[in-house]
Amino acid sequence: MHALKGHARFLQSFTYLSACSHSQARLSQFLASFNTLKSLEVSKTFCFIKDVALHTELTTLSLHVNEWSRFHQSKATLSCEDLEFLDAQCPHLEILALDINPDNEEWQ
Repeated sequence: MHALKGHARFLQSFTYLSACSHSQARLSQFLASFNTLKSLEVSKTFCFIKDVALHTELTTLSLHVNEWSRFHQSKATLSCEDLEFLDAQCPHLEILALDINPDNEEWQ
């Protein structure tokens, strides 16, 4: 992924599937290196919403951790605040797929 950094200036669609221990940091650095995505799919690693929001032309976003974190009791999920920030930063977003925690009081 490091080899792509700086060379993806016109990339419009990206799918990332990785559960390695350094995947979150690598994905964050990569997403911050450009802002042209219209479609992003991330599976098996948590993605910081601040990095996603740099891509203001996003129309499709899919974020799925797909497994329980070894360090947390529950899946890492987005908060209502994260979704409001995403809505403000990515006004063209039409399709959104993500994990939610129904036990979280924010969603009740």
